[in-house]
Amino acid sequence: MELHHGECGSHSGGRSLVLRAVRAGYYWPTMSNDATRFARQCDKCQRHAQVSKLPPENLKSIKAFSQVTDKKVRGFIWRNIICKFGVPQEIATDNGSQFTSNNFKNYCITWEIKLSFATPRHPQSNGQAESSNKTIIQMLKKRLESAKGKWVEELPGVLWAYRTTSKIATGETPYSLVYGMEAVVPSEVTVKTIRTEHLQYQENEELMKLDLDLLDEKRETARIQNWCYQQDIARRYNKNVRTRTFQVGEWVLRRVLKSL
Repeated sequence: MELHHGECGSHSGGRSLVLRAVRAGYYWPTMSNDATRFARQCDKCQRHAQVSKLPPENLKSIKAFSQVTDKKVRGFIWRNIICKFGVPQEIATDNGSQFTSNNFKNYCITWEIKLSFATPRHPQSNGQAESSNKTIIQMLKKRLESAKGKWVEELPGVLWAYRTTSKIATGETPYSLVYGMEAVVPSEVTVKTIRTEHLQYQENEELMKLDLDLLDEKRETARIQNWCYQQDIARRYNKNVRTRTFQVGEWVLRRVLKSL
């Protein structure tokens, strides 16, 4: 229950719940069936389940703002990205005024960060962020039925669950791809696992060094697996797509959307 909807749970589906349990060090013979049945019987999972599976994404830094200004965005990039992970090569954003302002553009120029804007009315051009946002919103919905309006307080736990859950595309958790090792989840404090019950600091330090040495290989393997996954998704999608070609001078209907 702690792994599924505890303090840092995300109401994972059966498969993800099993992987979280195994990575945490738990095992019993019928755990796959038990996890699937448990997830299917969860009321919140049934109410807020996703219709289709979304492509897994990279580790995201997220912070809640009452008002998003270019000053707050610059502060977020400094504290949550540059100070933690270094200066990024490129940042993709939508066309909000806080991103298109001269102050923010000059900030990116100072750090030599390439600024890429998504195409208006075309969320696919910023698909990774949009997909992650949708996933996080779904996870928040499952935790807010008894805490309406408190999504800011629930967000850190949701992000923790998202980052420590294995993704289909990579076969790894976002946390492990960044830090080279799996995080100790809250359930391991109440129900001890092998790594928490029999912790030996010297052996643990040696294993951590080995994990860090193999981190580049682990990331490359995840990158290749992610590419194969994307190709498979594209093949399945293209089977149901009808190709339409147009010639110069042909008349077409154009939908005019209301401005925001």
